[in-house]
Amino acid sequence: MGRLPKFSTLEEEAEFWEHHSLTEYMDELEDVEFEVEVSPEDTMLTFRVSPQLIRRLQEIARARGSSLQELLREWAETVGHSGG
Repeated sequence: MGRLPKFSTLEEEAEFWEHHSLTEYMDELEDVEFEVEVSPEDTMLTFRVSPQLIRRLQEIARARGSSLQELLREWAETVGHSGG
């Protein structure tokens, strides 16, 4: 197994993971502990979109330095609070 490379940009890392599996680097990973706080008022929303749309939304999220979920939540809250 090779060593996990250092990445200069998120785009470089995304390109790398498009062609590699995390299982190739399991021996380099270390256990971490973390806590997740979930608001009891939050509700999960699930809907289907095309793979092309997901890829485009992921690109937008990466460019903003956030996850796809964070991007969509931000957009939904913005539209929801503005009324449309």
